[in-house]
Amino acid sequence: MSGYYQSGEPQGRPSAPPPPYSAEQAFEEPAFNYTRSSQQRPQPFNQPRFQGPTPSPRAYPTSNLRTHSETVHLIPKQTRDSSTGTGTCCTFLAVIVIFIIGFTLRPFAFNYDEEGRQMHNMFWTDVQASTCTAYATREYSARLANVPYWYHRQLEACKATPLVIHDVSSLPSTCEDQGPQGIIGRWTVNHNEPDCVSFWIEYKDKGCTSKGSGMRRIEHRLSNLPEGGDWREFAATTPVRFHGLQFRGAQEAFQTIWGVFGLWEIEDDQC
Repeated sequence: MSGYYQSGEPQGRPSAPPPPYSAEQAFEEPAFNYTRSSQQRPQPFNQPRFQGPTPSPRAYPTSNLRTHSETVHLIPKQTRDSSTGTGTCCTFLAVIVIFIIGFTLRPFAFNYDEEGRQMHNMFWTDVQASTCTAYATREYSARLANVPYWYHRQLEACKATPLVIHDVSSLPSTCEDQGPQGIIGRWTVNHNEPDCVSFWIEYKDKGCTSKGSGMRRIEHRLSNLPEGGDWREFAATTPVRFHGLQFRGAQEAFQTIWGVFGLWEIEDDQC
């Protein structure tokens, strides 16, 4: 074929024709250096030669898709099966442990709103009036009802639950946990208790305590002492008024077969 010459031979002498190209060689593109645009790109056999400059390659934006390497070794099936079984077993045991801990801590897991709600549902029952303990004073007791067995603040609930006695609502003065008998509250009521009201009678002037002492002795006998009441406590808390003086109780007291007597010493210039 005319016009085809090899380098290093005279151009006037034709060269031997090249061997025939295979299909792969005919369409194979040889490596080309794109750094120099003036270099001509060799063309395969039987294709026209491009005489213009070779354009630079076009830059395309990279894709945001995540690619994965196919050379990473997969976990063998036996290993996958064994690890999955171990994880399932551990998860089951963890659930059992969490359930046991939650059930154990259940009595302590209530907030103050829940405790307040439980406290409002509690009430007093079996209200009993005891004997008189002092002047116009009686003690009452009652049992706190509707208390859950798991409730751990029973005494606090007892102190915060009021009881209405003689149309007056009041909180217990003391609370006791008596085990099987429950929570017992006690009240000291000093109003509207006429059966507990004692008084002094039989005023007696016992004269001066001694000559020049300036003190006079007065004696009273205590009346209406309640049955079972402590005479010392009633003598000390039963008020009296004489000679324009007010006393909350006897200064001294003693008991005889004729009753309980109280003594007072008051200032007197005639003594």
